[in-house]
Amino acid sequence: MRRRFGFVLLLLLALLSGRGALADHVLTVGVLALRPLAETQARWEPLAKYLSDALPEHKVRVRALDYPGLELALRQHEIDFILTHPTHYLHVRSRNALSGALATLVERAGTKPLRAIGGTIFTRTDRHDIDTLQDLNKHTIASCSTDCMEGYQIQVEAFIDAELPPPAPERMRFLGLPHDQVVEAVLAGKADAGFVRAGVIENMAQEGRLDPARLKILNRQNLPDFPYAVSTRLYAQWPLAALPQVDAASARRVAAALLRIEPDTHLAWALDIHAFAIPASYTGVEDLAVKLRLPPHDRDPQFTLVDVWARYQTPILLLLAAAGIILTLTTRLLISRRRLTAARRLGEQQASALNRSYAHLRALVETIPDLVWLKDPQGVFLACNPRFERLYNAREAEIVGKTDDAFVPGELAEFFREKDREAIAAGKPSTNEEWVTFADNGQRALLETIKTPMRDAEGNLVGVLGIARDITERRADEERLRFFARVVECAREAFMVTDTNGVIVAVNPAFTAITGYRVDEVLGRTPAMLKSGRQDSDFYRALWTALQRDGLWEGEIWDRRRDGEIYPKWLSITTVRDESGQASHYVAAFTDISDRKAVEERIHHLAFYDPLTSLPNRRLLMDRLEHALLTSTRSRQFGALLFLDLDHFKTLNDTQGHAVGDQLLIEIGKRLTGCMRDMDTVSRLGGDEFVVLIESLGGDETDAVKQAEVIAEKVHASLNLPYSLKGVDQGYHSGASIGVTLFCGQDTSLDTLFKQADMAMYQAKDAGRNAIRFFNPAMQAAIESRAAMETALRRGLEQGELHLYYQPQVDIRGTWIGAEALLRWLPAGRDPIPPNEFIPLAEETG
Repeated sequence: MRRRFGFVLLLLLALLSGRGALADHVLTVGVLALRPLAETQARWEPLAKYLSDALPEHKVRVRALDYPGLELALRQHEIDFILTHPTHYLHVRSRNALSGALATLVERAGTKPLRAIGGTIFTRTDRHDIDTLQDLNKHTIASCSTDCMEGYQIQVEAFIDAELPPPAPERMRFLGLPHDQVVEAVLAGKADAGFVRAGVIENMAQEGRLDPARLKILNRQNLPDFPYAVSTRLYAQWPLAALPQVDAASARRVAAALLRIEPDTHLAWALDIHAFAIPASYTGVEDLAVKLRLPPHDRDPQFTLVDVWARYQTPILLLLAAAGIILTLTTRLLISRRRLTAARRLGEQQASALNRSYAHLRALVETIPDLVWLKDPQGVFLACNPRFERLYNAREAEIVGKTDDAFVPGELAEFFREKDREAIAAGKPSTNEEWVTFADNGQRALLETIKTPMRDAEGNLVGVLGIARDITERRADEERLRFFARVVECAREAFMVTDTNGVIVAVNPAFTAITGYRVDEVLGRTPAMLKSGRQDSDFYRALWTALQRDGLWEGEIWDRRRDGEIYPKWLSITTVRDESGQASHYVAAFTDISDRKAVEERIHHLAFYDPLTSLPNRRLLMDRLEHALLTSTRSRQFGALLFLDLDHFKTLNDTQGHAVGDQLLIEIGKRLTGCMRDMDTVSRLGGDEFVVLIESLGGDETDAVKQAEVIAEKVHASLNLPYSLKGVDQGYHSGASIGVTLFCGQDTSLDTLFKQADMAMYQAKDAGRNAIRFFNPAMQAAIESRAAMETALRRGLEQGELHLYYQPQVDIRGTWIGAEALLRWLPAGRDPIPPNEFIPLAEETG
């Protein structure tokens, strides 16, 4: 039994030692978070890196925790150092036998050191019924927590110092951290007054979240050297202390490293502190805890023997004299009897304690998820746990007394034995990794094994303890992470990762290639550095709303490169969530779409603009004309459509070549554009035909005609000026025939307007070219009559209504010398059509 128990004790010590080795000597600093956990964690991360560099044999990490989380971590021994407010430090010290503070935090107020902390009591400026502490006796007060020294405890002390009763519990509203919630509750009217840490109000005002004029300070103290409004006494700043499990050497090295932090260094500014100083005196804090009955002074004082003696001295002396006589007579009998009883009870208690300890230790060994075994110096198994039994597919009773050779091939057994010998030779735990196959199910697993030489109280080697952990999944996860990292590094798409505060924490090489910013230039900054200014605040507000609602946003956005160039990109932002479903990071992926945008613009230009003159083409003109008709319908204002056809352009093209003709067309486009307003449209339909759309000529038709005529004359005069064309020696003159038609509303279709302007333009050509003509209804009637005659003529040909007559021609002697052919059109049911009406039409239409 004793041998078994000794083994288990050794096993427990080794487990604790093994767990330390597996943890890779991690020291954890627990920090009480007065701000949101993520913000506090980010603030103190640089300290972890600094301490890790200062203590190479340790890895130091920081954990930001609220009150409940910090208490839980202390109970579970998950932290090694604690940075907290003074009254909480006293409570922790009383429970954990801390030796004292290693250093005292010195915060920073602007550029000056802040060596003390205080509390502020405040209300709204418009609360004229509250001016003193006494006025608060019937009002609701907001605070973060009763555990908060700067936000509750020292404010209560101010009431006691003013000989006022502390605020009644039913009038307190505890809102939790951060302190900002208390200020917001008072401003919102949810509480009449508030308790906060000194400096909270000033910091919120500096951040633009508070107008300090809306608040007034109660019980203001006149402390010229303290930068903040304060209502209480001042106390020493937060201490940093080591928990009992930290060895003295490590504690001293941490303290020395903290005291080496100089003010105004990069680290101090990153931590938003001035420095750490030698430990301050916390006697005043101790007095505060006693006064408020705070832990560890929250229990009733013990009534000691000194107090009993001072109060009952005479009766005690009489009682002792009487009792002495009785005790003298019975002493010998009682001593013998008591010794026997005590010995029996002690034996029973020790046996019971040993049984309980053995049961606890055995349960621990059997339930641990790691493989655990113990061998003697010759490699013979002494014990193992159920997890190890699976490796050899044998019960502990079948394994004990045998070596590895009984279960695995000789080569592997020798490997295990060699690792045992290395641990014994080193005299300390040794670590190695090995692939093994579990005999119970054939599963392959990668084990991280720690082997520790075990010695008895005299230092004699009793065996080797092995602890192995399955790291197969962890190694696979590491490989996957490395693979994904390589994918991101090689991707042509840029990646940017930020935390929930929008601070950039990672980018890939494609980010640098697209933006021009190096990695060291963007880490720690926000994506606002890339803004181009093209998107307003409403755009970004909608972006973040969609991202928080859907967890995803994508779209086109314009940003700025490092060299100042503004460029378009296609951006996708995804929310990354932790195991609890809370957003932990944002990942932005984007590509430069400048080339695609250029192609799109080129396609759009080709679709809607003339490639030679860059003027709107027929498609864009029709769209704008349709819009102009709609606008005219609403405004009841006239517009005009001008058709221009260059005179003798074909002759120039045929004689001088198309290159010269193209020069003339480009120049014509420039002159037409120069004659028009910005709201008007100059279009080239093709060849030498141009169309001008003029809008907003007023609601009076006569005035609209006059304006259109003035514009047409201006165009006519501009086009008649000489042109300087390459390849033409002298200045070239070109005229244009211009047809004009007016419109108002949508009564006239687009096709009709085009026909009317075209008719007027042909009228100008018929009038001798280089002229201006307005469309009129008579012109339309003539066209319609001509069209009707053309239709009737074609029908007459089909129905034989055209008749040919020959009229003889004779000389003076009456001799036939020939005949004149006469064509007559005799339509059915109508009078004959004169030849001079239908013959020209027949000649034109073929």
